[in-house]
Amino acid sequence: MSPRLSRWCALSALLGGALSVVVGLLVLLAPGYYLFDSPSDYLVAVAEGAALLAVLGGIVGLHLAQRSESGKLGGAGFLLSSAGLVMAGAGHLIGLPFFVFLNTGGIVYVLIGLSQGVPLVWGAIYILGTLLLSVGVLLLGIATVRARTLPIWCGPVLILGLAALWSLGNAFGWFSFGVSWLALGPALRASGAEPTTGRRVA
Repeated sequence: MSPRLSRWCALSALLGGALSVVVGLLVLLAPGYYLFDSPSDYLVAVAEGAALLAVLGGIVGLHLAQRSESGKLGGAGFLLSSAGLVMAGAGHLIGLPFFVFLNTGGIVYVLIGLSQGVPLVWGAIYILGTLLLSVGVLLLGIATVRARTLPIWCGPVLILGLAALWSLGNAFGWFSFGVSWLALGPALRASGAEPTTGRRVA
């Protein structure tokens, strides 16, 4: 990967990590944001979507840095995680009304959502995106460990960051996810310092 491309991928990863940390802090300040009863609540969802889309640059960097070593497993992980990030990020940014209907749990809001159609479609895209992202990151993390082109800790950190997002709740989950990408960013930047083909890092 060229130095210029590695720099941009690293910056995108760092931006995604920083935005994710901000999301975690915003959720701590407004734990009931999912009710969407104030303008600031929508800011959280927008920041979440932006963070996911920014992380996409980091995923691209991971793939390019090790594509000759990670094989079909890494390629599959890259495609699935990239598609998942785009779908989940777009679902957050475009399908905000869906989250209102989903989190209120009221049947009347679900019926309204069905009558409108579009919000629920984007909500479904978001859910499918998170599933694809999860499978893709798992495959990409395993491929990263096996390839050993990047530092060996990058694979586990990638997987643990997403696992934290699923398991620790909105605030600490997003914070941990962000920290993982803040750690991966410098590794991606260093990957462009010299050709990576055939180079294996302990």
